[in-house]
Amino acid sequence: MGARIKFAREKMGLTQEQVGQTLGVTRNAVAQWETDRGAPATGRLGALAGRLGVPLGWLLEKPRQAAESAPVGTAMAADLRLLEEARQFGIDLHLVVVEARQRRWLYENRQALAEVNAFMARNGLWCDGKRQF
Repeated sequence: MGARIKFAREKMGLTQEQVGQTLGVTRNAVAQWETDRGAPATGRLGALAGRLGVPLGWLLEKPRQAAESAPVGTAMAADLRLLEEARQFGIDLHLVVVEARQRRWLYENRQALAEVNAFMARNGLWCDGKRQF
């Protein structure tokens, strides 16, 4: 699993520190996962797969199965072609992805944000009465 974590992390252009921050662990913990000296807690596997942009099943597959399915390796060639085409048109796909993730997060958390805003308003926690998350 360690080699797949490292491969996917590098493919996404992430540092061990960035992955660790997302999952609430240290950079050292991520380094240990990548060298198979440790493994992520079961509860973190889904978040890890999501952060790395790979299917959870791919992370958990035995090495032979992973090599045969290789969704990341196969997708990588297509991703590189897409990146090159986008560059030719002056499109920064990284920014497109970041914006899409932000919109998705806001959409998925809209109700929670509304509840926080209502709580803050009810309890007079806004100094100007106008701020909202």
